[in-house]
Amino acid sequence: TACFMRTVSAVKEKEKKIADELQLQRLLKEEKLERERNEVAGKEKDARAEVERENARERADMQADAKVMKIEISVLQQKKLAQEYEAVREIHLTELIRMEHSEEESRRQIE
Repeated sequence: TACFMRTVSAVKEKEKKIADELQLQRLLKEEKLERERNEVAGKEKDARAEVERENARERADMQADAKVMKIEISVLQQKKLAQEYEAVREIHLTELIRMEHSEEESRRQIE
């Protein structure tokens, strides 16, 4: 019976070692999973930050484009106004020349 008790004790010790080993393996796996989760979360955070930076760059580009377009429109409007002014100026000059010719004709006829 002493031999039997030693065998039972050895089996229990072996079972405890196996249980401890399994517990250790489970803890290591959980730790590994936790590291992987944290790594994935970090990558997701980095990806979101990159998307936000890209969106900010696109917004800045769009704002710059809008400013350029506004300036271009302003330049076109000024050119159009200048053309209209020139056209009106030419009409007035032509009218002045006609009036001067008319006055000269009137003076000649009077003389």
